[in-house]
Amino acid sequence: MSDRIIIIPSRGRPTVPTMSLIPKSYKPITYIAVRPDEEKMYRKNYDNLVVIPKTITNLSQKRQWLVEKFDARYHIQLDDDFTGFFYKPDQEVFGGLERMDKSQTKEMFDDVFDRLTRIPHVGICDRTRSARAMTMISRNTMIMQFLAYDTRAIKKSGAKFDDVILAQDKHMCLSLLEHGFKNIVLNYYSFTCMAYESPGGCSAYRTKELRHQQCEHFCSLHKFAKVEQKTYQKQGTISRLRIQWKKSFGIKKP
Repeated sequence: MSDRIIIIPSRGRPTVPTMSLIPKSYKPITYIAVRPDEEKMYRKNYDNLVVIPKTITNLSQKRQWLVEKFDARYHIQLDDDFTGFFYKPDQEVFGGLERMDKSQTKEMFDDVFDRLTRIPHVGICDRTRSARAMTMISRNTMIMQFLAYDTRAIKKSGAKFDDVILAQDKHMCLSLLEHGFKNIVLNYYSFTCMAYESPGGCSAYRTKELRHQQCEHFCSLHKFAKVEQKTYQKQGTISRLRIQWKKSFGIKKP
């Protein structure tokens, strides 16, 4: 498995929920990427740590450093707050979602890595999106949180996670599509995660002001992205991105 790696960037969560879901056979290639000022806190629970440089201050920089640091061709990055993986029995489009055990989770990672040998960007989606999916596989669409890459495509596209401060997973996904690299989302798998804005992670620096500024910046990089305002009961009115994923495919292909 030397050409494969799984990395969990983490911040402020010394007990990493995602790590408890990793099957035994994949633990030797799975690492948690942490800040140097939090190493001691994480070291109490884990030995498989990668300590990032002090100069890295946000998740976008961390993701980029990790892609450059490790030479593995097939590279998976997972959010640190996954609480469960699920599947649709018999891969039925409208089947119920059942929690996967470790052996089934291993089969999921096997499936993702196998597909990476043919498709340069693969993902699975959150449980709500999976339940609503009309097909077992979606193509050339949004991939977030569970990110699997053939890193050759990233290098060929010239895109970098740290071109932006926020929404770096969307930025990389859209950049690859724009350069003609296809993606797929396996809707028969899904994940659940901690509540949005739970302590730790990007919530440590993601403000309304930064979100708005970064949405504007994101749209300056991508033709088929625009900023819209949406009002939530708890968060109030915030800026968010509206992206035409399929329309973006191949627009920057040489």
